[in-house]
Amino acid sequence: MRSRQPTIDRIARSLARLDGSGSFSHYHLESGLGLYLEVDGVGRCALPPSDEDLAALLERASPSPFGYRDETRVDTAVRDSWELPGARVHLDPRRWSQRFDRGVARVAEALGFPPDAVVTPTLQKLLIYGPGQFFAPHRDTEKHPGMAATLVVLLPSRYRGGEVVISHAGATARYDTAEDAASGRVGFLGLYADCVHETRPVARGYRLALTFALTVETSSPLPLRPDDALLDLRQSLASHLARASQLVYLLDHEYAPQSIEWERLKNTDRVRASALRAVADALECDCFLALADVHESFDADVEQDDTDDLDDVVHGLPPGGYGELLGRDVTLERWIDGRGRRCATPDALDLGDDVVTTTRALDRAAYERTYTLWTGNEGGGADQWYRQAALVVVRRGSPLHAELTPIATEPPPPRAPAVRRRRRDKPG
Repeated sequence: MRSRQPTIDRIARSLARLDGSGSFSHYHLESGLGLYLEVDGVGRCALPPSDEDLAALLERASPSPFGYRDETRVDTAVRDSWELPGARVHLDPRRWSQRFDRGVARVAEALGFPPDAVVTPTLQKLLIYGPGQFFAPHRDTEKHPGMAATLVVLLPSRYRGGEVVISHAGATARYDTAEDAASGRVGFLGLYADCVHETRPVARGYRLALTFALTVETSSPLPLRPDDALLDLRQSLASHLARASQLVYLLDHEYAPQSIEWERLKNTDRVRASALRAVADALECDCFLALADVHESFDADVEQDDTDDLDDVVHGLPPGGYGELLGRDVTLERWIDGRGRRCATPDALDLGDDVVTTTRALDRAAYERTYTLWTGNEGGGADQWYRQAALVVVRRGSPLHAELTPIATEPPPPRAPAVRRRRRDKPG
């Protein structure tokens, strides 16, 4: 795994210096004065809600499910809250529109959405967390193409606890919204949907929140970087390609299969994709998007007697982190070329030393981890599996490039007569 490592490390450092303009989460406040909810079967609910309104909402609410792979489950050990479907909740546009539009705009700007992006919020549900209720660390499901982020609108109510903790690529943001809610303010908390986040247990009272899926559509090209910012990347990539015909860069964000497109790359991923495409073209290579399934193995020589907290071991997390990377298997599928066309999946690839990452192994949102303690006869080890979007630089004229032919698609059906489309679903 070490033969090309110095060059791989240099490429990673070059890419890490290319940051996006936004964050992975943002919290914006608006006044809640005069706001209320209209809920089917309940009627008008003041904010903060009265005890009678809370009782009526809870009477009609259902336990909150969560997604596990291809299943939908209800398990209060993972998610313990109540919810009402968004279709039963209505926001009076005369009261909500200006504040809601301003909150969405501030979140969109802070997350680094392209300036021309059309952001469409779709109300999903009203959530209610009572004493002791919580949602364990998870990621939101991107339920439809174009969904990039989640917006949580925290409503005026009286509670303690219920902090939201959001993690991405080694960074963590914590939002304690109880004081803002108690003072009658509305919190607009936006985050990219693939970020791991949790709602900590509510200590007392009831925490109410509306959740929206944020769909982002843009026609703007990937941003261009000045040539001097790409010089080191070009030199290090050229050095790597002198001994290899491809390079795989594992992006920081994860994307659902239906959402993987150049125009839908998020924040820093978008900036680094632009840089790699520009450099690849200058070096007579093409850049492809793909979905990667990754298995990594690490050295983890820690004796059982040295571990103070075996709970980490149970969850596959070795005390002190991972040791040396021993091996990495990457399976790539759903290839997309620079023109946005789906390509045939090539035969099995031996990527070996050709994988670059700018995110630490332990900061990946793995869907499985295992850890084996040192036994005295052989060393301990750790493995993790995760899914990630990837950029693949392929030298033109190489055998791999020849395999990546666009898949023929049937022509689209005739278009229906034009109908004026609302560009944003406003409250109500």
